[in-house]
Amino acid sequence: MVDMFKYCCSLESLDLSSFTKEKLTSVANMFNHCTNLKTIPVLNFTRATTLSNNFKDCPSLTNEGLYNILESLATCVMLSGANRTLKYIGLSEEQSTICTTLSNWQALVDKNWTTGY
Repeated sequence: MVDMFKYCCSLESLDLSSFTKEKLTSVANMFNHCTNLKTIPVLNFTRATTLSNNFKDCPSLTNEGLYNILESLATCVMLSGANRTLKYIGLSEEQSTICTTLSNWQALVDKNWTTGY
């Protein structure tokens, strides 16, 4: 799913229920530059080996969207420690700060995630 929705500027949300999400491995840049993206469903990143810039330049993400991103990241087991940062996946410093206030942030900290800022 690399670059799958990249530059889909009118995309606000999506339903991926018909996709087989359990086998996602490389999802780099999947939502890169989706400037109107507000939320995504929780995705299964158990097998993901790269998530670089997945949410870069997505300034419209709501708290619900950020919460779902954290829920998705909580399923990651394949990413190395250096890549376990919100900066690596493309979230801005402001978005990362918001993430640290969400109720599911501690679950990521327990799995060695940081903001990267």
